Amino acid sequence: MRICPWLAVIVVVAIPLRGHAYEVKKSSTGAALHWEEAPELVLALAPDERTAATAAIATWNVGLAGTALALSSIDAGRDAVVTDGGDATNTVRWGDREDDPDLERGVLGLTFLSYATSTGEIRDADIVLNARNFAWTVDPSECTNEYDLQSALTHELGHLLGLAHSLGHHEAVMFATSDACETTKRTLAGDDRAGLDALYRTETTTTTDDGGCAAGGSPGIAMLLVALAGRRRRRAIVAGVVAVALGLVHPPGADAARLRHLAIAELAADAAVVVHGTVIATIARRDGGALVTDTLLAVERCAGERARCRDGLVVVRSRGGELGDEGLYVDAEARLALGAEIVVFLRADPRGRLRVLGGVQGQFDIVRRDGAVHAVRDLRGHDVLAHEAWDHGEREVVPASALGL
Repeated sequence: MRICPWLAVIVVVAIPLRGHAYEVKKSSTGAALHWEEAPELVLALAPDERTAATAAIATWNVGLAGTALALSSIDAGRDAVVTDGGDATNTVRWGDREDDPDLERGVLGLTFLSYATSTGEIRDADIVLNARNFAWTVDPSECTNEYDLQSALTHELGHLLGLAHSLGHHEAVMFATSDACETTKRTLAGDDRAGLDALYRTETTTTTDDGGCAAGGSPGIAMLLVALAGRRRRRAIVAGVVAVALGLVHPPGADAARLRHLAIAELAADAAVVVHGTVIATIARRDGGALVTDTLLAVERCAGERARCRDGLVVVRSRGGELGDEGLYVDAEARLALGAEIVVFLRADPRGRLRVLGGVQGQFDIVRRDGAVHAVRDLRGHDVLAHEAWDHGEREVVPASALGL
């Protein structure tokens, strides 16, 4: 393995670690999500927005050069009526209506991936950008506190291709955080190209095109190499990587997303009902053409619209899941594990179904220890906007009484 001279810190850990920083999305069978046939994207955008989108598409096509895959697009118009989820039409659109079923408060954008559970082949993908809770721009020279559309779409297209968030490479398009007005995510870095190599080339490239280096090696005792020189926020990056090495935090997961931090008071103000209960059953089913998962909670306490809890049971619907050989990933969706004791802040969707408010932000796990009862919200692996700055999500622990139940 070649060691680059600009690597300043070597942390040796006795746990399995990947030598690279990129991550790929996987099905429950362990199959990496990928495209077998080149997808065509339907752009439901205004003309200047389409210019930003086609530039983002071209960026990934440069990285895909030499593979059998290339993204293409057609224009549907800003006011086109589009559908999401499993319809074999890959759309990029805005969400700006209160009743949009694909909007989630505090989530910058959602990427939907329909795939074959056994092989990981992606069959449909949709990107929905949140124009109701966030401001956007296509002209960074006029930017004040908006989000650069081209940068955001370049990042989301990485998810569409099967990449999850990157760890430790701040310059990477797939790095977990991005500031308002930032345009650095318009250009692929070596780590992004290495992710494409892993998914769409037979051999992984270990030396990047920009002169950087990627570590190799098999799982087991691994060396985690952290580049310090010239890195913005280098202290935070080093601290995060060392923490992962020591097992203090988890690396970003496949469902990592960009979230505006929702405080407990905000959740309580917007929730139709707040439920403290235990997950006793989960079942994947179809809702129209899309896969959803219904979770049954045995209710211990209930606040808000108590009529929804009158039978002592509450059904919570989540987007995504796996049913036979069909799966659907939806970034930022809450995952309610069988047998877990939880508190969830729930909203009613346009059809009256209860859903976790704010995605992962509306779920708190109950932990009992030494006679105390704590509520834990785990935002690790997500990037969170608080006080007009992005940072890594954390594991938040509060007394269970702070949730108002």
